[in-house]
Amino acid sequence: MLKCVVLVLLTTLIMYLIKKLVESVINWQTYRQAMKDPNHPARVPNSGIVLNKKTKKLEPSGPDYKISLPFN
Repeated sequence: MLKCVVLVLLTTLIMYLIKKLVESVINWQTYRQAMKDPNHPARVPNSGIVLNKKTKKLEPSGPDYKISLPFN
């Protein structure tokens, strides 16, 4: 009985680790492709806001782009 429980737990752990490995590989490939191609669909405009230190007001950030990864 104990062997079955240990086997199930190890199998679950191995499956989880394989899933994370596959997700990391896909994220890495997407990031590499997006860094090479400025028109890659993973590049999205950064729509954040920043604090202007001189005027102490919130302003939209510049036309920077960030890379949106599939598994984040």
